[in-house]
Amino acid sequence: MFWVSYSASVAQAYGVFGYVAVDIAYLTFTYVMEIIAGIVAIVIALLLVKPRFSSKWADEDYDYLLNDVIKIGN
Repeated sequence: MFWVSYSASVAQAYGVFGYVAVDIAYLTFTYVMEIIAGIVAIVIALLLVKPRFSSKWADEDYDYLLNDVIKIGN
C-alpha cells in the first residue's frame, strides 16, 4: 500500500489532512478492486458456464440441465 501513504504525504503537502487522503485513496483502491473482481467473475462465467450449458439449452435437453452440477475443486 505504498501508493496510499504516498498519496497521503502529497495531500499533506497541499494542506489536506492525512487521514482524509488515506480514506479517499483506500476507498478508490477498494472500488477499483471491486470492478476488477466483477470483470473477472463475468469472464469466468463466459468461459466456463456458458459453453457448458448453451448447447444443452439449444437442444432442449432439460433433463441434463436439471440434473447437472458444476463441480468446483477436487
